[in-house]
Amino acid sequence: MMTFKQLLIGFVAIITLYSCQSEISNTTLFAGDTWNHFIAKEDTIEITNTKTAYDLDISLEVWDNIDKDLYLIPVQVLVIYPNGQESGFIKQVSIRDLEGNHLGTPHGDVWSVRMNVFTDRTFPEKGKYLINLQQQTQKYDLQGIESASTYLYPHKKTNHKKD
Repeated sequence: MMTFKQLLIGFVAIITLYSCQSEISNTTLFAGDTWNHFIAKEDTIEITNTKTAYDLDISLEVWDNIDKDLYLIPVQVLVIYPNGQESGFIKQVSIRDLEGNHLGTPHGDVWSVRMNVFTDRTFPEKGKYLINLQQQTQKYDLQGIESASTYLYPHKKTNHKKD
């Protein structure tokens, strides 16, 4: 039986996908505010236009009382193409500055940290892609992480004029 929290997450995900055609986002809440090393956050996106360039951001919701010695959270980002090809890399998500102050936007006792993963990237083929996020700290159970989110949106071209 689904809990109220699971129903709410599903409802929010559906509304987000249908009401905001310019950005595809998906949030995964972690049970007990703990991101287990072996639990991957997985999102499926469908690419229908291979000429459109996209940007991808990830966001972590971090509790104020997370381990005080933790400044960076290494996150493996794996993109799996419709043909099975994989492209992966590690992104270091900064959650604190050098003085130990939280980075990001506060929401009560939780801080939201969002960073860009890639920009101006096209997908070579139409179809369903899998975006997989996995925390890569030395702790199997990273406590203090409420959720992880992905945001895929069309790249906004900027005009750079030379003076």
